[in-house]
Amino acid sequence: MKTVLVHEDIAKFIHFMKARTMWYGTTVPWDDSLFDRFRKSYTDLKWLFCLLFFFMCGFSLSFADNFGLFDGTFIYWPICFMMTLLTSIAKFTARKQDVLMTSLNDHFLRNTEPWMRSIKDDYIKSLWKFIHFFSSYQLLVSILYMVVPFVADLILHYGFDYLESPISMPTPLSPIIKYNNAWNVKHFAVTVVNLWAFVEVVLIVQWFIANFSLTTVFVLTELIIFKHQVKSLNFEDEDNWEQQVKNIVDKHNQMIRLCKDLKDYLGLSSALVCFFTSLVLTFTTFTMYASSDITLRLSYGCGFSLYFSSALLNSYLGQKLENESDEVFKALYGLRWYRFKPEARKSLNMMMRQARDPLIIDFHGRYKMNLSNFIS
Repeated sequence: MKTVLVHEDIAKFIHFMKARTMWYGTTVPWDDSLFDRFRKSYTDLKWLFCLLFFFMCGFSLSFADNFGLFDGTFIYWPICFMMTLLTSIAKFTARKQDVLMTSLNDHFLRNTEPWMRSIKDDYIKSLWKFIHFFSSYQLLVSILYMVVPFVADLILHYGFDYLESPISMPTPLSPIIKYNNAWNVKHFAVTVVNLWAFVEVVLIVQWFIANFSLTTVFVLTELIIFKHQVKSLNFEDEDNWEQQVKNIVDKHNQMIRLCKDLKDYLGLSSALVCFFTSLVLTFTTFTMYASSDITLRLSYGCGFSLYFSSALLNSYLGQKLENESDEVFKALYGLRWYRFKPEARKSLNMMMRQARDPLIIDFHGRYKMNLSNFIS
């Protein structure tokens, strides 16, 4: 970052983003190793690969009956479109990511008192545990869905000569080889591209969940710390009233900028995910009830639980952020302003007016990331 020192929580976040090839920031560069140079180049081109998957998926649907609506293939088309939009937004708004990370890093390096660290640990450590669990669950489901059928297909065909046609699960390009009864070059080439596209779906879903939840919780902990600082003002120390108010005003202005950076960074991508998640859940539910294949119904049931739980998590964290920003307003409102001097009253009144509207992650007032929008 522009600061020399990077806080451990921010460094861990950036490492996770790089592992998913979704770090577009420039203030924390990639390493100079050959592997990292390759990952950086791949990250820069990722939106083009996703765009290619989108067109290839649309092309493959022309080979499917009813455009893949009843066999579970169609769902990958909006998913690939969502991937294209999310990676494009992430790449071309890298500056917003830099601004937010720099601001968060500065806040984390300033707020290092034990009680502040305790607040951060309560939220951040628990969230990391959930993210690792979620990633492991998604990896296990993906292996059972993609790798196990492929390995079973190879063993049953080449080991026992048991199958008459390859095993095919609904994937972005599966309609191309659905009616192909040969284990030829075309079959394995499409399978490799299918696996690549599926891995990208997994990585991008993991990236957005971690990116949204962690950045939101980072800002949430800063709001909680600021609320406690407001409540802990010492009114008995009359000689330092003015300095205390000045410090609170400065910190409040910093919080306003931090919250603005968060909305600028997450607003558009969150709105897109809200829209596409509703589509994906609808098509997933339709496939579960329309298909007679028990394996397909179980696998899409796992997919439904994955997307539903991620949407619930994001909405809950957005609601928590909204509630905590309202608590900040109440803490400011509860100050004994009548004991301040006129200049201090003026500053407090300005802070209260700014804090009156709660912080809501949205896109121009639409697609709000809170429980109310989730339920509707």
